[in-house]
Amino acid sequence: MTDGVAYGAGYKVCKKSGMSEATSHKCGAAAVIVTEIANNMYSVDDKVIGGVKKGTNAVIQYVKNEIQRISEAGKKATSMMNGQRR
Repeated sequence: MTDGVAYGAGYKVCKKSGMSEATSHKCGAAAVIVTEIANNMYSVDDKVIGGVKKGTNAVIQYVKNEIQRISEAGKKATSMMNGQRR
């Protein structure tokens, strides 16, 4: 799969699921990265694969942390707004 095809596929999937234009472009960019990793997976040694796995896990953990942080901030904002209404 070429970068262009990967980008288009990632973009379309996110756009169809109702995500914003900017987020859909990020999905396309992410699809390119994943495709690049997959294309190179067969020609790299174990150290690189290990590094990719660690990097991927780090990204997943970061995203989870960001979602948690945003969720907490949302809860605080909601409770503050509820407090002001009373």
